[in-house]
Amino acid sequence: MKKGNRSDPSERGRELPSRGRQVPGPAPEPPQREKAYTDWTEKDIPYLYENLRLHQVELEMRNEELRQSQAEMEELRKQYTDLYELAPVGYLTLDRRGTILRANRTAAHLLGMERSRLEGAHIRAFIAEADRTPFGIFLERVFADLEIQSFETRLQTPPHRTLNVHIEARRSGNDDEECLAVLTDITGQ
Repeated sequence: MKKGNRSDPSERGRELPSRGRQVPGPAPEPPQREKAYTDWTEKDIPYLYENLRLHQVELEMRNEELRQSQAEMEELRKQYTDLYELAPVGYLTLDRRGTILRANRTAAHLLGMERSRLEGAHIRAFIAEADRTPFGIFLERVFADLEIQSFETRLQTPPHRTLNVHIEARRSGNDDEECLAVLTDITGQ
């Protein structure tokens, strides 16, 4: 068993490896030379015990930091999920062909379908027939650059409902094969 660098055993306070915190008390005497596992003697037990105790303290501190980070990440995930799911506008993630990859609750409501049936459907199926070609051009522009593109169209949704919507979309910064779209119902305007 190899050991790392050892500090002067006469120091009363020793620093934990990466925390800069002091552990009080005298350090046990380190063995005089590197020993094979089978060469440890009863005299080396205090040194080994202290090293294990120091590592345990450091691991406990790191574990607590990880727990706090995990709790913070969970809170952020909840906030962003609420923001996405409860938004007053429809959010869609589309691929280059217009296939719906993800949708929030509002988008599912606007399109008149359950989200589980909506994902994998083609957005053009909801676009008024007269607007399908212009929508295709719009989608091409969205994937051509990272600028936000806008389009107004009529959606024909079950059960035979027509909505006027404003769509803003841009290619995803993370994936050239996806775009993020916002649907806003402008029927009453």
